Amino acid sequence: GGHNTTVWEISRLIARLSKVPAPRLKIPRVLATGASYLSEIVGFYLLHQDRPALPLVGMEFLKYGMHYDTSRAQTELGLKTTPLEETFDRALAWFRKNRYV
Repeated sequence: GGHNTTVWEISRLIARLSKVPAPRLKIPRVLATGASYLSEIVGFYLLHQDRPALPLVGMEFLKYGMHYDTSRAQTELGLKTTPLEETFDRALAWFRKNRYV
């Protein structure tokens, strides 16, 4: 909470912090949603998967995002938020340390 942003902005931030090229192509949401429906159908009926490769719920997340207002927690509970860049920098360090990247 406390950092409302888009998936596109987050992907560019992570690319910059990890020193890899940022995504350059934005796939239109209608195409991604179509691919998601196809993934759900093929995964369930043909491949008998428990989870599709590209779930529809992921498309909903990309469409609407997940924004939270943490002002009450900050005021009433003293919540301290960490800057977004620092958060992702620490996460990337953890992934590197544990050899996930």
